[in-house]
Amino acid sequence: MMEGVNWGWFIVASGLLILTPGPAVLYIVTRGVSEGWRNGIVSAWGVGLANLIHALIAGLGLSMLVVSSPQVFRMIQFGGAGYLVMLGIQRWMRKPCEATQQAGGQRSAAIRVFVQGWVVGMLNPKTIVFFLAFLPQFVDQSMVHLRWPFVSLGFIFVLMALVGDSTWALVSGWVGAALDGKSWRRFERVLSGGIYCLLGAVAVWSA
Repeated sequence: MMEGVNWGWFIVASGLLILTPGPAVLYIVTRGVSEGWRNGIVSAWGVGLANLIHALIAGLGLSMLVVSSPQVFRMIQFGGAGYLVMLGIQRWMRKPCEATQQAGGQRSAAIRVFVQGWVVGMLNPKTIVFFLAFLPQFVDQSMVHLRWPFVSLGFIFVLMALVGDSTWALVSGWVGAALDGKSWRRFERVLSGGIYCLLGAVAVWSA
């Protein structure tokens, strides 16, 4: 066990945070319910890749480039909010049959869902701020000048979050399959589109 890093408390704190659903989990659950567990997991992996990039940015000390520039931070934040609203509007305009076909897991649809999850994750600068504030709490002051402790902790957190997000995707996919039906599909399309737009509105409101 490498000294200077409080691994035990980090695992406990990370687990508690992961068990607390946030906007990313809500996005993944909405995907799972509306498009099946496969697309839910694909979304989780897309968000996970974005989280990994954010963790590396924070671990390598590059996050200050975003945090120190309010203009860049706001640009990314409003871009992410607009993208979520766009996904919500697309969901409202999509016919129920198209949603069912997309849930079938064609390769092109899976790639599109993965990319959308990655974009949603990348256009969330608050993730960088989270890693910037969270990781140093578990590293000894004598090691703050090093980069490997922060990169290692960030990598572990992303793996744990990916397992948790994938579990949410599986459960939500099974719930969606159990509720399948024409009336449910119409209601779900309106609900899922509204959730995407709500997430976008929350991102703007918290800017």
